Amino acid sequence: VEEEEGRSPSRPLAASAGTRMVFMAPTGDDSNSGLSARQAVATLSRVHEVVLAMVAKSDASDISVRIAPSLYRGQSARWTTAATMRHHTVTLMSWNDTAPAPVFDGCESPSSCRGIGFFEMRKARSPRGGIQTNIRLHRLEVQNYTNAVALVGNRDNQSEFLSGNIVDHCTFRRIGNIFNKSLHGCCGAIDTMN
Repeated sequence: VEEEEGRSPSRPLAASAGTRMVFMAPTGDDSNSGLSARQAVATLSRVHEVVLAMVAKSDASDISVRIAPSLYRGQSARWTTAATMRHHTVTLMSWNDTAPAPVFDGCESPSSCRGIGFFEMRKARSPRGGIQTNIRLHRLEVQNYTNAVALVGNRDNQSEFLSGNIVDHCTFRRIGNIFNKSLHGCCGAIDTMN
């Protein structure tokens, strides 16, 4: 593939100045740091651990999680609000703008589907009040999940919210009842609560 403006599908797009990077690839290893393409991690769970450590160290700049194009099976992220920043974003996105979008498939194999959620973040009981979480999911393909994205505040208290979150240019296939008829309308592609 010809490179255009220094970009190719095989290389991650450079981040804007000051943005910290985390890398995920099918050839990655969760014992890696995730801080370079050569040290990519393999799972969303490990991405969460790396981002959590980065935020604990400093919340002074955006974090971009670059995900290499591939099919990722059985991946799930239970994101915590401690891995977010009030004044900066954490973006999970495609490796670069010219590469195919990564595909997350909730099935471990074509014949084995447990029925899991892809990305879930819930408001913890403390601290009190709403939280500006600024999570962005950009250019991802998500299929065969009971629930794709769940951003859950407190349904009984409108001041206990998660805000500033963006889901853009994502594709969702076979999510919720389309994926599992026994769910009786419980789940969907994007589930937000307060």
